[in-house]
Amino acid sequence: MNDQFEIKQKANNLRKAGNYSEAITIYKELWNNSTVKDKWVGWGFAYCLTHIKEYETALNICNEVFNIDPEFVYIKSVYAQCIYLGKIKSFDEKASLISFELTISDLLQKCEGTEFRKFVDLSILEFVKLCADKFKWDDVLKWLKTIDPQKLDTEEFRGTNSEGKHFVKPSPKETYYHKYSKALNETEQFQECLKTSDEGLSFFPKSVWFKYYKANALRKLQNYQEAIKLFEKVKLTKKDWFVLNGLAAAYYCSGSIDLAYQTFLEAVNGSVNVPNPEFRTDLYFLGALILDKKNMPEQAALHSELACKLRSEIDWKIPGYIFNDRMTRNVTGERTAKEIFNILRKFWRDEEEKIFPVYEGRISKLLESGAAGFISLENKESIFFKFSSVIGNKGAIKPGVKVSFNIKNSFDTKKNKESEAAFNVKIVG
Repeated sequence: MNDQFEIKQKANNLRKAGNYSEAITIYKELWNNSTVKDKWVGWGFAYCLTHIKEYETALNICNEVFNIDPEFVYIKSVYAQCIYLGKIKSFDEKASLISFELTISDLLQKCEGTEFRKFVDLSILEFVKLCADKFKWDDVLKWLKTIDPQKLDTEEFRGTNSEGKHFVKPSPKETYYHKYSKALNETEQFQECLKTSDEGLSFFPKSVWFKYYKANALRKLQNYQEAIKLFEKVKLTKKDWFVLNGLAAAYYCSGSIDLAYQTFLEAVNGSVNVPNPEFRTDLYFLGALILDKKNMPEQAALHSELACKLRSEIDWKIPGYIFNDRMTRNVTGERTAKEIFNILRKFWRDEEEKIFPVYEGRISKLLESGAAGFISLENKESIFFKFSSVIGNKGAIKPGVKVSFNIKNSFDTKKNKESEAAFNVKIVG
């Protein structure tokens, strides 16, 4: 008996010292040769196996320990860690969501009531992210309700990928509030979305996403002025088409048609080269409504037709409000979505150039990244531009070349202040 105790202590000491491989050899012998298995030996065995990434073997030991004592808290913690690191992190995204959900359900059942929730919650968050990617918003809400956000870690994860580039991933708590706010937004629970976004902002006040979800909820709740204020703040650092779409819609609903049109043009021109325009049908439909107010019925009809064609050509259901709008307009229906898009992209650019003054200057500097540069102007500081805003032959953009361009408000992330940027950059002559 004393020999067994001493052997067990030796294994425990090796485990505590981080000598997991040596400890495993002793734990394995104790576990396999005991007629009455000791749950603490099983726990130590599984714990060490987990640390050398032998997750499958560790899970088998965990299940044996569960048979001895299904309420053993320490084995629940190791089991959850094995499931997360051994199964969840390597889960094939092409596999069935059902099999993933069964794994999570089993994990939650076995580890219910344990104070060691870290890996249980991390597993649920991974499943939630997959559900969100597949637009399963009801499932997102269902599973997030099993998590207590107050117990989630607020520290972001920093790492280095295989190419040596550094990356940052949001903390579990930020991920929780992000997915919860988005799901509430997508399921049109806007009042609850306001509350959840505010909770997220209380922990992460710099998060653009929570501000965006809150602004969108305010717009949907018809609080247009507050929505506009918040959208404008979001726009300073995030000019994605969906942010501009929300802002343009808020301006439209508040009766500020010219601002709505200007923002709409910024959204469509900024996303003209972004893939999958079918995801932007609401943006193009908004354009139809704005152009009606601008007394431009032919262009409005093109936008309405584009919104329909983008969805019908890939057999997506056309929302009733878009279909009904199209039926009231004089459209032939003979053009493809691509043909309509090519007609409108020139119209969008021409319209934007009418709104913003045209300047001329010379390329003064190109950044080493090759993605941006600066233009010098007379009696004005050099202005920043991105190559994505160049119209025509980008290869001809070199220092000294004369260009024309428009200017819009921007945000300098390095200096953390508002600035200006050139767009619609064209070579002169």
